[in-house]
Amino acid sequence: MYRSETQTALHKNILYFIRWTAISIVMGTVCGLIGTAFGYGVIYAQRLFKTHSFMLYLMPVAGVLIVLLHQMFHELGNRGTNLILESISSDERIPMATLPCIFISTILSQAVGASAGKEGAALHFRICGKIGTI
Repeated sequence: MYRSETQTALHKNILYFIRWTAISIVMGTVCGLIGTAFGYGVIYAQRLFKTHSFMLYLMPVAGVLIVLLHQMFHELGNRGTNLILESISSDERIPMATLPCIFISTILSQAVGASAGKEGAALHFRICGKIGTI
C-alpha cells in the first residue's frame, strides 16, 4: 500500500516538473524573441538615424504617428514609466496593448533621434514577469 502511494506521488511530481519545464521553455523563448526583436529594432533605428541625419526633421511626424498609435490602442491615459514602476510593487495590471505601443514608439523615436527613455526595456521585463505568473 505504502509503495503504490509513493509511486503515485513520484509520478505526479515528475509530471508536474515536466509540465512546468515545458511552460518555462515556451515563456523563455517568447520573451527572448520579443527582447531580441526589440534590441535589433532599436539598433536598426539608431543606425538609420546616424546614416540619414535628415530623419531629425521628421521628429514632428513621428510624434503625430506615436499619438495616433496610442489612440488606436486606447493608451492615451497611460502613465508610462510610473505605471511600470508601480506595477512592480503592487498588483496593478499593465494592459497588453501597452507592449506594442511602447515597442513601436521607442523604435520610431530612436529612428528620428528622440529620447525614448527606459520604458521599453522596463516594459519587456514586466510583461515577461506577468507572463510568468500565469
